[in-house]
Amino acid sequence: MDNKNYIVALDLGSSCVKLALGSVSDDWLTVEDVVSKEIASGGMTRGAIINRQVVSAAIRSAVDELERNNAVRISDIHTGVSDKNIKCATHDYFVYVSSSDGEIAREDVNKLHDGMNNVKAEDKGRILERIPQVYRVYGSKGADEVKDPVGCFGKKLGSTFTFVLGDNDMIVRYEDTLRGLTPCLTAASLTAGPMFAVKATASEEEIETGVVVLDIGRDTTDLCICKDGIVRYVRTIPLGSGDINTDIREYGIPVGRVEGLKKSHGRALAEDITEDMTIMASPNRKQSVSITRKALATIIEYRLKDIITFVKEEITDSGYKDKLQGGIILLTGGGANLAGIDKLFEREMGMEVRIARPDMHITPAEGKEDLLEKPEYASVIGMLQNAMANKHYNTVEVIRSIGVSTPRPEPKVVTPTPNVASKVEKVMPTAAPESVKTPVVEKPKAEMPKEEPRVERPVVEQTTPAVVEQTTPVMTPPAIEEERPKNALIDKVQGKMNDLLGGGKQPSDESDDDNIATPKKKSLLERLRDYIFPEDVEGDDYN
Repeated sequence: MDNKNYIVALDLGSSCVKLALGSVSDDWLTVEDVVSKEIASGGMTRGAIINRQVVSAAIRSAVDELERNNAVRISDIHTGVSDKNIKCATHDYFVYVSSSDGEIAREDVNKLHDGMNNVKAEDKGRILERIPQVYRVYGSKGADEVKDPVGCFGKKLGSTFTFVLGDNDMIVRYEDTLRGLTPCLTAASLTAGPMFAVKATASEEEIETGVVVLDIGRDTTDLCICKDGIVRYVRTIPLGSGDINTDIREYGIPVGRVEGLKKSHGRALAEDITEDMTIMASPNRKQSVSITRKALATIIEYRLKDIITFVKEEITDSGYKDKLQGGIILLTGGGANLAGIDKLFEREMGMEVRIARPDMHITPAEGKEDLLEKPEYASVIGMLQNAMANKHYNTVEVIRSIGVSTPRPEPKVVTPTPNVASKVEKVMPTAAPESVKTPVVEKPKAEMPKEEPRVERPVVEQTTPAVVEQTTPVMTPPAIEEERPKNALIDKVQGKMNDLLGGGKQPSDESDDDNIATPKKKSLLERLRDYIFPEDVEGDDYN
């Protein structure tokens, strides 16, 4: 992964956070990984942040898992907003051609776009996208519509721009949530979420002939209409699959059982239920709660019809109702996983419908093939493709192994002097690396005491094998014998030896102790004793 460019995209939905990592090599996108984390209840409503702490925890958890699984660190992301306030507005503008002969240059087109950039939204709105719909070249015979005006001749160059607007307060709250993370994340780009699923699901032919892309989430349904290769209309409808769950709960179904019940037994068309059966929704309660499959399908079908009604109205308002020659509706998002939903939309809309997969012009990383089979990943993967098309790459630090940080510099070892030894403990690190040994402070030589020092057994520290040169001190017996306390056993042995060596009292001598002759030199035993058992500094004998 080291020789690639990287893109990181974040899709903040009402029910979960999706974070994707892509790599670009030779102008081809590979989806390395996608991480999805649920947002706890009360965090998001209709695409707007309600509790920043709850949303921040979900985003932080997704970032940590993506970094840990792929051994990377990220600092900025591409993202979008899909709250209920996303809407469109159009604005016309023109500029005069600068050249004397009337040939339109690239500078004229840039001047036209700069003029659109100066247009401001209303007080509570923010312009997320400025999309030129068509270019008009004004000549002597009127205006001609062209896709690329560079090289054409005319007096004026005009265009109709579609502005995609969002609620500024909600956008600022989202940006503050990203900056408030530890460490913070920066939005490298922030645009309207409904536009992204198109990149990952629709082919160039479909975008040219006309297509409607629906991203059905929990609380919102994003709608994007494309025609002639251009995004024509964007809208967020404040209804989603979560409203189906609310309807099911009205029948007394416990909250924790609703989603699983809908996925395992629910269908979008009640007429598809040929053999009805009763489903026990909460068998552990004293009064068990149950619902039939037919009733469950009826609830789902009626709520989906409400969403379809809003979709029809938005297509009519866009002005492209009769211009979608392909008549194709692509269903993406988590709500598209509901069984039979494509058949219901096809019947109600009178158009061809298919469930889209985010697999256009991309490849998955090895072992990640299932990512391209999930329609709920369409938006976040589309963000990766949009960033690649604009060559907007992210700052991604690739590390060698998971959890390994940049090595810290080794602490500087300072050899202390004897008079500042007490201050060294505050300077030295609390836990030094194994390669750094604590310096040994040598004590200054002190004056030798007059008394004979105690001889202690040396302590040998077992460290790394090393040859230590030691010199055993020679212990010389004192020249003058000091008076020692009497010891009966030693005196008895000494007497026997003196008798044998003739240095003591003879058996025939019967004189008193005062008449015992003291030898001029110590006997062999006395010298041996003093050598082996030296006198202690405290005057104690070694027995």
